[in-house]
Amino acid sequence: MASAGPGLADPGRRVADLFFAQSEAAIQRRSPLYRGLLTRLGEDVLRGGPPWELLACRAGERRGEALPLRLMAAVHRLLQDDVHIS
Repeated sequence: MASAGPGLADPGRRVADLFFAQSEAAIQRRSPLYRGLLTRLGEDVLRGGPPWELLACRAGERRGEALPLRLMAAVHRLLQDDVHIS
């Protein structure tokens, strides 16, 4: 399990900031659903929750690599394929 909790190191903050930045872009594109989902994912990363456990290995990614959108697309695909996540 990746490091977690309130003392989450700089890599967690960088990943969360990617989600917060994408959330801001969703506001500009008038997408309240994506805004809410991306904001909650960023907050969960800061708390060291399940999204951080999933994304910790990607902490070095830069903004132009679209990590938040790739995650959202993967979830969308799983839902389309009716994959049950437990």
